[in-house]
Amino acid sequence: MNIKHAPPGSESSLVYVKDTGKFYIRVDIGEVSYLMEAPEGMTIHDLIDDPDNLLGRIQLEDDNPILQAQDIGILQQFETEEDFDGAIYEGDLRESIYLDTSITNISKEVIGYWQDSETFVEGSGINWIQDTLTQIEQLSKDAPWWNDPAYIDRVVGALLENGEQGYNDFITYGITETGQSHSEFLKSLGYDPRTYDAWAEFSKDEDSFNQTKEDYKMRLQADVEAKGGTLSESALDYAANEVAWGRWSLAKGTQQVLKAIDEYSYGDLEAGFAGVIGGEGFAKTNIHEDTVRTLIDEWLPEELKSEYEAKIGEYAGKIRNNPSFKASLIEQMKQERFELYPQYDKNLRWGTITKGKIGKASNIWGIDAANISATDPTIQKILTDNNPEKEGEILRTAGIERNYAGTMSDYNRSLTNAFGSGIVRIKDN
Repeated sequence: MNIKHAPPGSESSLVYVKDTGKFYIRVDIGEVSYLMEAPEGMTIHDLIDDPDNLLGRIQLEDDNPILQAQDIGILQQFETEEDFDGAIYEGDLRESIYLDTSITNISKEVIGYWQDSETFVEGSGINWIQDTLTQIEQLSKDAPWWNDPAYIDRVVGALLENGEQGYNDFITYGITETGQSHSEFLKSLGYDPRTYDAWAEFSKDEDSFNQTKEDYKMRLQADVEAKGGTLSESALDYAANEVAWGRWSLAKGTQQVLKAIDEYSYGDLEAGFAGVIGGEGFAKTNIHEDTVRTLIDEWLPEELKSEYEAKIGEYAGKIRNNPSFKASLIEQMKQERFELYPQYDKNLRWGTITKGKIGKASNIWGIDAANISATDPTIQKILTDNNPEKEGEILRTAGIERNYAGTMSDYNRSLTNAFGSGIVRIKDN
């Protein structure tokens, strides 16, 4: 006794739902069963091949062929549709899969077909499906979706319904009944379609794929070097591999390698990548740190510098991420300096102000301006007072107290002008 329409060589049986009167063919391929609906109007006699009338020999109180088929183990009956949905059959490890196709639509590769009026080409039965799955799995190697039952179920359904063309249509057009594209279906299962595309490229031409990966590596290395940093070969290989396989976009790859050399760059490091670079030597970028140091010298008095100097790396990182931050930083410096020294125009550089005061001191003291510090108490006083009329007096007093040669020379000259040279000439009689 055989189940008609079932794939040759398959472990097949019938399923009957009493409250709907529907028959299904169950195809058991191991850990799961696939179910296909029989066309409306088919009876159990249309679904089994019973040349020896085995059903008729079964003696039951009620000569019901459904009960007779159930008695000999070729049919399982459910009372309601609710009981039928998602049932786990004996020997299976997970819920059955309903395929949205009729048993009359099983692909010709499975059940065979008439090539012409005289020639029938035998189908390969369920073995064809298993062989096809094995070939695809080997071709795709470790592609993660081939470990996903939901994906395999869709492939089996496509193969059962329309053979190899069914699989190709599934890849090209997606799932007809839901309207999902293949990419959308992959996304719904938690996979990135770009990874699938990468596997497809790798399967067709491994050399081309490896060249693509090398191109990504060179682009990422250029991004790192443009920021003044370096990464090891293994770190760059890891990042390029993630991009090539579609697990990272190129934008994410760039973000990751820049984060590796710049702690102030946007985002976080992926755990796997962090592990790769954690124990390796690499150079972090210091671009724009000199820019920040220059801004500190130009805009800030000594008493405000230490706080900013402690954050040079942070401010440089913010400028690297967003060049307009430089203008914001300058405004911040201006405001803080203006709050401390409101006697000066807010837009005047502090470096320009101190340079003027030091230049004046250099002239009066007679020493090189390079040897005068902005932290000098006298310089600090005239900066704080900002009283140009008294600055000369203050500077000369300090110069005399310190015995600066230039100031002392001016002082003596002034005395000479006031009292003469001190030499008394005696006239001869």
